[in-house]
Amino acid sequence: MKSHLNEGQIADMTPVIKKVEGDNMVFEEGQGMLIAFASSDGKTIDSHFASSPAFEMYKFTDSPQGIIHTSLKAEDMEESEDKVDVRIKMLNRCAIVYCTQIGGPAAARLVQSGIHPLKVTEGTPIEEELIKVNKLLQSKRLPPWLQKKLGHSQS
Repeated sequence: MKSHLNEGQIADMTPVIKKVEGDNMVFEEGQGMLIAFASSDGKTIDSHFASSPAFEMYKFTDSPQGIIHTSLKAEDMEESEDKVDVRIKMLNRCAIVYCTQIGGPAAARLVQSGIHPLKVTEGTPIEEELIKVNKLLQSKRLPPWLQKKLGHSQS
């Protein structure tokens, strides 16, 4: 596991959400939310979902590490396999997948698999999106799809 964020930035990000207890959201120990970024350089979101050579995965947790980072390479995929299906299987535990482009049928398949695709401008820094997600998770205004993914509802 590695991180492109500075150690201080990782430690400063508050890990989040297992359930709502009053005004607080907490993770079950060892649990967290996985987010993937389609990236060829490990620093920016710069790839189409179906042709991304790798996905940078970040897990927001309640562990001392806070945010855990790892990379998944798509290079071992067989030519004859369905690229979208292989990527969905690779990312099956993710809540969100960021990419620069994704076809309608692929997006529908992701959603059916419980993964929310988000398109962003090519070159968007992963760190920038991690900070946005962290702020969203700390807020009390989660979108309904994310509330459902995290297994709770909010008043």
